Amino acid sequence: MKHSYLVVFFFIATTLIGQVQEASNGVLSIKIDTSSSASAFELSSSSNSDTVLLENLSLWLSLETAQPKLSVENTLNYSNFTPGWNGESNLPLMVSQPQIKDHKYLYNSTSYSTPPGILNWPAEANNLAAGAFVDLNRNLVYEPNLGEYPFIRGDQCITKLNEDAISISGSNLPLGVQAIQYYYLFPKSGDPILDNCLGVRWVLRNNSSAVIDTAAFGIHMHPILRKLNVNYLGTDVTNNSIYAYSETDKTEFISLCLLNRSSKGSMYFKNEGQTANKNDIPTTDQHFRYFLQSRWKDGDSLKLGSTGLDGDSSIPYVFPGNTMPSVSEWTEEKVGNQSGDRHGLLIGDISNWEPGTYKTIEFGLLFSQNINTISELYSRHEQLQKLYNFNQFTTSNSHLTHQKVGVYPNPVLINEVLNLPQGVNELKIYNSSGQMVFNLKNASTQINIPSHFSKGLYVCTLLMNNGATEIAQIWVK
Repeated sequence: MKHSYLVVFFFIATTLIGQVQEASNGVLSIKIDTSSSASAFELSSSSNSDTVLLENLSLWLSLETAQPKLSVENTLNYSNFTPGWNGESNLPLMVSQPQIKDHKYLYNSTSYSTPPGILNWPAEANNLAAGAFVDLNRNLVYEPNLGEYPFIRGDQCITKLNEDAISISGSNLPLGVQAIQYYYLFPKSGDPILDNCLGVRWVLRNNSSAVIDTAAFGIHMHPILRKLNVNYLGTDVTNNSIYAYSETDKTEFISLCLLNRSSKGSMYFKNEGQTANKNDIPTTDQHFRYFLQSRWKDGDSLKLGSTGLDGDSSIPYVFPGNTMPSVSEWTEEKVGNQSGDRHGLLIGDISNWEPGTYKTIEFGLLFSQNINTISELYSRHEQLQKLYNFNQFTTSNSHLTHQKVGVYPNPVLINEVLNLPQGVNELKIYNSSGQMVFNLKNASTQINIPSHFSKGLYVCTLLMNNGATEIAQIWVK
C-alpha cells in the first residue's frame, strides 16, 4: 500500500484488564507492573529465570526555584506519578511487530481478533497527544478497524502513560509533567549489542503553565545482578553511562547508557536499611533533590576517593574509573570498598521547556556478558551510542506531537521536485534499512529527489522551526 503517514492521537475508550505486561526476545525479559510502586519494573536474563538484572527503573525530576518542585516515579515506595492521565486507566500495553504485520493484512478478516495492544493503543488521552500511530487515511483518527496500527520501535514495545498528579509530601509540589514511556526489545539476531539491549524512550510533556528554565532529571536504577547484594557501581563519563557488576562475577555488567543527552553527573546510594546514614535510602523530598545535585542526604557534596563521603575535592561523578581527565582512577574495587546493594542515578538536565511542549530522554539498558575488562565494557557503550547515532537503535528518532504534515507528490520520481510544508528547519531522509541517505539544513519548501536514490520506501524526518519533529513516508518510483 502506498501511503504517506503521520502520527496523530485519539483515544479509544475501552476498559483495560490487568496491570502487568511482559516481553522477551529470548535474551532479555522485561516486566512492568503498575500495581506495585516498589517493583514496577524488572529486567531479567532469559537464560535463567532467577537471574534478575535490574529492579526499579524510574524517573526523577527536580526544579530548584524559590519554591522547589520534585517529581519522583516509583522509587522505594516514593511516587507522585499515577497511571494514566487525569485518572484514565491507561495501563501498560504490549505490541509486537509480528502482531502489527498480521493486523495490516488481516484486519478486515471475519476470523481475525485484534490484539488488545493494537485495539487499545492510547493514540490520545485526555485530549492530549500520546502514542504514535500510522494514519493511513490521514483523517487524524486512530482506526484499527481500518488497518491502522501503532508506530513502535524495536520488535516488541511496552508503553505506559503516567503523570505527577500529586505531591509526595507537603513540602514540594510536583513539576506538572505527563510521561509517555516506551520500552522496546530488538529481535534476537546474534548482535552482541542489540540482542542484549532494552531501548527506552521517555517522552515528557510540560503540563504546567510555566516555562521550566532548567530542571534536573535523574534516571534511577537498582541493579541486583544474580539477586546477590554484592554489587559494585561505576560511571563511564565519556559515554554517558552508569553500570554495575557483581563482586562474585566480574564478567557480567548491566549498564544504563544515556543516548540523546549529555550527562551532568552520577550518584549512588545504598539499600542496606541504615536510613540515618547520609549515603543510604532517601526518605524526604530534600534527600531526592540533593542526590540530583550529586550531594549526600545531608547536603554535603560527593567527594573524590573512598566511598565518596570524605575527601578534599568535590566531584560530580561517582566512581568514574579513568574516564575523567585530570582525575586519578577511582573505582570501588581500587579503594577497597565493600560491595553491597547499590542504587545508581545518572543525572542530566532539561532546559527551555515551554508549557505544552515535549522533551525526550532516550537511553539503553545493556546487559554485557563475558566481558573481561572494563575497557571492553566502555567499548560496548561506545558501540551502542554509534548504533543510536546511525539510526539503527530506533526505527525512528522522533515522537510526533504536531498536527499532520504533508509532502507531495507521493509517490515521487527520482530527480522530481518534492514539496515540503512551511517551517522546515532540517530534513533527514532514511532508507528502508534505517540508514540516513540525505540531510539538509535550512531546507526550503522544495527539494529535488537525488539521482542516487533507489526505488523504494523512504522515511522523511522534518525538524520544524518551532521545535516539533514530524515524519512522512514517501515512495520513490
